[in-house]
Amino acid sequence: MSFMISCKENSRLVTRALDKPLSLREKFLTRIHMVLCKVCRLYAQQIGWVDQFFKKRFHTDTLGDNAKEKMIKSLEKEMSP
Repeated sequence: MSFMISCKENSRLVTRALDKPLSLREKFLTRIHMVLCKVCRLYAQQIGWVDQFFKKRFHTDTLGDNAKEKMIKSLEKEMSP
């Protein structure tokens, strides 16, 4: 098992962690990576600020059911032949 992940994988995990909890393994890997990588620490800090800004600005953490339905229908329409 490798304890070092790429910056790309780390940024993917950090971004995903804003929406749902990471597994214990994923948390461990991101923490190790960020101890060693200053750029990824800065990315995590900045993406956290952006997330907080939008949550405060729009007073929401999730989409409503109506918005979800519209998105699903729009995607299905786009993907149909």
